[in-house]
Amino acid sequence: MLKKLRRKFILINMTLVGAVLLCVFAVVCATAYRSSREDIERSLEMAVNQQKDKPGLPQMEAGRQEPKNKLIAVYTVLLNGEGEPVSSPSGAFSLSGEVLKEAVEQALESGQETGLLRELGLYYRMRSTPEGTRIAFADAGYLSASMRQLVLTSLLVGLGGLAAFFFISLFLSRWALRPVEKAWRQQRQFVADASHELKTPLTVILANQKILLSHTGDTIAEQRRWIENTDEEAQHMRRLVDDLLFLARSDAVEEKRVTADVELSDLSYSVLLQFEPLAYEKGLTLDSAVEEGVTVQGDPTRMKQLIHILLDNACKYAGERGQVKLRLYRQAGGAVLEVHNTGEAIPVGDLPHIFERFYRSDKARSSEGGFGLGLAIAKSIADQHGALLSADSAEGLGTKMTVRFRGV
Repeated sequence: MLKKLRRKFILINMTLVGAVLLCVFAVVCATAYRSSREDIERSLEMAVNQQKDKPGLPQMEAGRQEPKNKLIAVYTVLLNGEGEPVSSPSGAFSLSGEVLKEAVEQALESGQETGLLRELGLYYRMRSTPEGTRIAFADAGYLSASMRQLVLTSLLVGLGGLAAFFFISLFLSRWALRPVEKAWRQQRQFVADASHELKTPLTVILANQKILLSHTGDTIAEQRRWIENTDEEAQHMRRLVDDLLFLARSDAVEEKRVTADVELSDLSYSVLLQFEPLAYEKGLTLDSAVEEGVTVQGDPTRMKQLIHILLDNACKYAGERGQVKLRLYRQAGGAVLEVHNTGEAIPVGDLPHIFERFYRSDKARSSEGGFGLGLAIAKSIADQHGALLSADSAEGLGTKMTVRFRGV
């Protein structure tokens, strides 16, 4: 799919650039054609207006600037009333007698002062003067040759430009689609991991069902072990599905959330209270240093879920007889929430990945089970509230999760 997308990206770029170049070259060619025609018309006009004693193209008058347009080679002939030449033809190029006679006849027969003799390839202009009728001819091949040269040059430049842009597009396609490739890999990994996580409890449930069906004569009390195990695995699946749905909603179009002033101090105390029995059961020391009256803007339910995830994660990995401490204080117009545990440090190579979905490191996340979604959900909640969630871990110091909130 990504290769097809890259080819489509290059094709669209090349089509757009080709269309732009075509338009530019069309404008250039049209402008050059009009300019060349103006040069021819101007040269013919000057030739038919020249004085008798000044053959050829007229000279510029003193004090006048040289014309910006080029003067084209012309051939001039002066005719009497019967259409016979009364002076020797003059010009920057020559015409044979037969061609000149044919050109004069066609020009006189046309009845127009100016025009193109297509069969002879000549532009002409006539002007009646006291000396007679003056006709100036210009070679139409000049215009054709200049336009052919321009079109050929434009074609070469265009092909060269397209070739260069093709290689640029190859580079740009790889660079532009790099985030898409990363997202695609993450999505495939996410689906694979979710399928694996769902497969395990589903396998247990199906196995328990087979056991129950193979002992249809037993009572519920006799099969209580398998029923409770099935219920436990079903609850496990429900929690996983809830987590997946939360992350899916976070990835989709941003949903409307309840936003209000949240007393983060009170919220922290309430969540701490929930973990006191767990800490006592595991032999952990649960401490807190919560500044009073800390308020932030956000969704109270999501804020509570964020603190719960961080404390749950800290209690899981605090180690035997470890310590967990929650700290909340104001800083730079906002608030900072820190959750620290004294457990085994997260390896340096794993630390940048702990907020990724389904990620588990051998030491930090595997021993306590779970789905590997808790910190990913915490990161998503922090991002939704414009907060920054980070982690620091070192041997002998444990691990500290820090959330920096903006002020109200």
